[in-house]
Amino acid sequence: MHAILKGMFTYTKTDIICAATLLLIITRLYGWKKKDIFMKLYFWITFSSFCMVVAFAAGNLADSGIISMCRGLRSLTWACALIAFNYTIFLWFIYSGIFRESSIISNRMSCLHCAIPAVINMVIIIIACFVDGFYSINDVGKFLRGKYYEFLFIIPAVYITISTAALLKDAYLEKKSGRGKRYVVLISFTVPVILGAFIQNMEPQTNMLVIGICIGVISAYSNLSVDEVAQEVIMKNIELEYSQAELKIALEHEKRQYNTVSSLANIYIFMYYINMHDDSYERIKDYTLANEAVGDTKCASTALRKIYLERAVQKHINKMLEFTDLSTLDERMGKNEYISTEYKGKKVGWCRARFIEVDRDENGKLKHVIFAVQDISNEKQQILELQDALNYANQKAYVDGLTGVKNVTAYKEYIEIIDDVIKNSEVDFAVAIFDINGLKYVNDNYGHEKGNILIIDSCRCICRAFKHSPVFRIGGDEFVAIIENADIEQLNNCRRNLEQQFEQINEMYPDYYFVSAAMGIVHYDSKKHSCYDDVFKKADAAMYENKQEIKRKPENSWMLRY
Repeated sequence: MHAILKGMFTYTKTDIICAATLLLIITRLYGWKKKDIFMKLYFWITFSSFCMVVAFAAGNLADSGIISMCRGLRSLTWACALIAFNYTIFLWFIYSGIFRESSIISNRMSCLHCAIPAVINMVIIIIACFVDGFYSINDVGKFLRGKYYEFLFIIPAVYITISTAALLKDAYLEKKSGRGKRYVVLISFTVPVILGAFIQNMEPQTNMLVIGICIGVISAYSNLSVDEVAQEVIMKNIELEYSQAELKIALEHEKRQYNTVSSLANIYIFMYYINMHDDSYERIKDYTLANEAVGDTKCASTALRKIYLERAVQKHINKMLEFTDLSTLDERMGKNEYISTEYKGKKVGWCRARFIEVDRDENGKLKHVIFAVQDISNEKQQILELQDALNYANQKAYVDGLTGVKNVTAYKEYIEIIDDVIKNSEVDFAVAIFDINGLKYVNDNYGHEKGNILIIDSCRCICRAFKHSPVFRIGGDEFVAIIENADIEQLNNCRRNLEQQFEQINEMYPDYYFVSAAMGIVHYDSKKHSCYDDVFKKADAAMYENKQEIKRKPENSWMLRY
């Protein structure tokens, strides 16, 4: 038997045949390795096996006397062969782990821990080059096994044993599902390697280790090319950290769809991403009340219907059922990028619901939309408060179009009435004149639309402070409040309230300008004033003096140019 094996598997012949076979496989795998990490690993397994065979072949040619090598060069070829063998087994351990979706190699840190034993073994191999206990090279360059030769193969043996045991376990667990075959296919690599190493250890004159690895690589390659399950494994392993570069391309399209959504998430209380083709949806932003109404419903139409049957007030239910009808949404949106409506919820209050177009199919039909709901209760409340502040001013028909307070025409009529009262009876009132600070600066630097907002907000502050007195807009940035009734009794409180109103509204303004007004207030005194105009002139002079005082403050230097 010894003679037969030695004759059949002589080093030189088998090494050349194995090297040629592996080189052929490498050329076939070169294009595959660009696809994913799974193919890359198998390519490098084959390449490291090829390097091992070439190193063994060179050494065997030297041992047989066909070529001559010095002692150092012969030692180097043997070390390269062992390192390549160790690297091949390590890569196979990683490869089989990915194939079976093992958590032990699910990230790079775990792989680093797996690599530590391989690095230790390579250090041992390098040390063996200088310590004769493992192997030695005689003066003519011939390789001689040492006393501790087998220790060079302990760590690769551990790797291959763990890999085989794990594959056998998975094959047993998956045998009923028909997926066990995928693991048996992988064992076709480990079995020839184990048998080859065992036989060569028993028969050192043979080259069964090289033959075993070559047979294992060929077997795995042939099964890999026809096993349909392998394609499933490849796709799953794209999700691993190793394939992040490939994932980046696949996720780019999805990222573009969601980048707008993420910036709007803080505005809306809940958002759904709806597929119009199959009536499915994904929750982009959850909301407890909506989730309780929807439950585990998977259909977008049903989910929206449940929400508004349970959460909208009775008089808004039909309106919202029509608005959320997905069967008519495409027609209702037309070429608009979004449509919206407002409704009142039972617990939330006022809300604004909106459908936003994401994309359309090749026929121009809506493909995906976002359904988003915004809480506008505060907005509605602010409108109501402003209406309350303007109720007194709106009793007359002459209203300023921008601010909603009485205009200059109403003002002229009102002072005529005051003058008549002054002539005929006692009257108690005060005149407050307001001039908005920095209006020209805002108009010139930020546009007239921002200037109009400044006028409106200033008017709102004045009306809230003097809520029991009529307020008039008599110029672009000038307002007059004729203070009477309860306000005349609490004039100091009204002044403090006005300052508080300006402070509150300035919290919402940018740092580069703020809302304020110069103010002059004069109380009517029958002994000093004969008519309304006397009071107005003194109030106007007091306002002008107040404006100059405001401009002299360092923090108001931005007003000096205007």
